[in-house]
Amino acid sequence: MTINNVRIIARIRPLLTGESEKEVVVSAEEDAISMPNPKNENEHFTFPFNAVYGQDSDQAQLFSEGEFVVVSVFIWSVNR
Repeated sequence: MTINNVRIIARIRPLLTGESEKEVVVSAEEDAISMPNPKNENEHFTFPFNAVYGQDSDQAQLFSEGEFVVVSVFIWSVNR
């Protein structure tokens, strides 16, 4: 196992009280986040990630995915 790999995970936060769905400009795709160009709404920027979680995700989902990697790296480094 190589411990030099960095995984980038993004989570789109849930709406806050007083925010409405029409104010959301960021959308989650499978492994990317897309958002409109503020200067040209017909153009979208897409940013790739190793994993993307939408507004309905919670902290438990993020930690359950990352937990195996952290434990594996810890065990690998201890056993060296």
